[in-house]
Amino acid sequence: MIAFPDQVTTQEDLKCLSEHINKTTGLNFELLRYKVKSERDPVDLGIAKIMTYMADLELEAVHKLTDSNMLGPDSMLLKDGPLRYKNLKGRNFDIIQFRNVIGLSKTFRPSFAIGEGRAKKDVGVVTSGLDMGERTTVYKTSEEDKYIGIWYLRIRPKVLMENPLQGVLKVECYATSTVEEENGFEHNRINTVSAHILRERNVSPYGQDSRWPTHLYPVFQTETYIKVNLLSDIHFRAIF
Repeated sequence: MIAFPDQVTTQEDLKCLSEHINKTTGLNFELLRYKVKSERDPVDLGIAKIMTYMADLELEAVHKLTDSNMLGPDSMLLKDGPLRYKNLKGRNFDIIQFRNVIGLSKTFRPSFAIGEGRAKKDVGVVTSGLDMGERTTVYKTSEEDKYIGIWYLRIRPKVLMENPLQGVLKVECYATSTVEEENGFEHNRINTVSAHILRERNVSPYGQDSRWPTHLYPVFQTETYIKVNLLSDIHFRAIF
C-alpha cells in the first residue's frame, strides 16, 4: 500500500499510477490519497490514512467471521492490539459482532491511572505486584460512547523478568449489553478468557523476538507468516 498527499495527486491520478506501478513491478499495490494539513507532519498523516484503512479491514474481517458463525464463546478472535476504533460513524461498526473478540496489547503505558477516588493508582504500580497467573480487576473506560473493559494479566514469573512490568499483558473487550455497561463483566467469563491466554503463552519465541515475555505463540506465528510474505525494506526501495 502507498499513500500519496493530495497536493501532488488527484483521485484520477491514482488509477493511472496504480496501473503503471503494478505493471512495472509485477506486484499489486493499493494506492490511497490523504489530505495535507499545514499543522501536521505529512508522514504522520500518511501513516494515519493507512492505519484507518487497516482498521476498516479489521472491522470487515470481524463481520465476515460473525456472519459465517465462526465466532462464539468457544471460538473467540484475538486482535493483536487495543480495541480502539475512531470515527465509527459510517464505518459499518456493529458492537454486537464484537461479543467474542478481545484485544491484546504486548505493551502499555505504566503511568496511565486506573481506579477511582483514593483507590486510583498508576497501572505500573498495580501490575508490578501481580504474581504469575494473576490478573487485575476489570476497569471500565470508553471510546466514542462505547464502553471497554480492561484488565492486566501476568503470564511470566516475575523472578525470570528483567523488570517488574515484563510479562504483563493488557486485555480488552467491549461491553456489548446494557448489563455489562452498568454492572461490569461476569468474573467467570473474564477468568476463562485469562486462563486460555495463559495457555497460549507456550511455546515462547524466546531468542527470536525481544517482546517474548508478552508474546503469545499464535500471535508470534501469525506475525512471522505475514512478514515472510511481505517485501523487505531493501526490496521495496529497490523497486522505485
